[in-house]
Amino acid sequence: MESPGPNNNADKGVLINAICWGGACFATLFVAARFFTRIQIIQNLGLDDWFMLSAIILDFVGVAVVSEAVRWGYGRHQANLPLENVVQAVKYAWIAQMPIVLALTIARVSIAAFLLRLFAANKWLKWFLLVMTLVNTIFAILPLIMIFAQCTPVTALWDPPTGHCWNPKIQRDFAVVSSAITAFTDLTFALFPIALVFRLQMKLRHKLGLASLLGLGIVAMAATIVSTVVLWGLSARSDFTYESPRLYLWVVSENHVVFIAGCTPTLRPLWSHCFSRQSSPSGPEHTWSLPRRHKGYKTHLNQVPTLGGSGDDFKMQTYAWREATTLSEGTRKDSKEDPGVINKTTDVDVDVENHAGRARPLRVAPWERHVAASPVEQI
Repeated sequence: MESPGPNNNADKGVLINAICWGGACFATLFVAARFFTRIQIIQNLGLDDWFMLSAIILDFVGVAVVSEAVRWGYGRHQANLPLENVVQAVKYAWIAQMPIVLALTIARVSIAAFLLRLFAANKWLKWFLLVMTLVNTIFAILPLIMIFAQCTPVTALWDPPTGHCWNPKIQRDFAVVSSAITAFTDLTFALFPIALVFRLQMKLRHKLGLASLLGLGIVAMAATIVSTVVLWGLSARSDFTYESPRLYLWVVSENHVVFIAGCTPTLRPLWSHCFSRQSSPSGPEHTWSLPRRHKGYKTHLNQVPTLGGSGDDFKMQTYAWREATTLSEGTRKDSKEDPGVINKTTDVDVDVENHAGRARPLRVAPWERHVAASPVEQI
């Protein structure tokens, strides 16, 4: 065992716990906001949401196991730890890789499922996403198998004298190949949707906004590349408890970046809902609900009275905008329409009665009369 060097009392334990738990809690805020948006605003949970929830739960399991490793001395030089502590710290550090890697893999499956919901009509993109997700999942699971298959018996992984292990470079090289495929997956998940968004008929600022949201996968790709570079320099295991935390911190951070990048595009309805309330004209807000057969469409009216004429007679200026919601509750059981996509438009005429008792038709701006049918409007 090599000497730990002049700074032999160094302890990364506090840093490890701070980054792991802090990042997990911050990513959880995005997952919680995602579910709030899907339940309260969109009112349509999808398989991608449940995948992301499963991923964040697994991430917390992995972080908890890493914390247990820290309790045994993970983050300190092995030369300063009793042999029993070294064995326990290394054991929990290896075990933590399973939930952490699975969480990262499932999070990417969630992103793929989300893109499939948006671009379900594009068959070639659908199959491309399915194939890329399958390849990425396989090359994420295989390194996990290799981790626990490289030593005979498996306990030799954290207690070397009890068995025989492969050359550490074998597992490292395979993990690098897996990381390269993962980085390519992140890149394709970001660039292909961006290319499709710019072909849609919408304002340029809306295209740029959607592209920036869907392109956050590039940040995840950058995190994957950094963790791969760190992994390449960690084939030696002479001071595993002190050197390997660098890799763990980058991998856990990569997880949290993927969670945030995967949840951010789904929060667009929440942002639009909040900003529309702040920027709407002053005055009492009323929500007009359509009959049950049209449930799923709501028109928000903000009425600003302006005095005119004499007595109690006045004109009502009405600013109307629409909030597109899904037809999950309003779609008839015998309908073949997709409940997760806006399938039709509805023109609404509302009569507003003034103080003189005369009914005036509500004037709705032309751009508010039709609900966009593009599934991209769901985000």
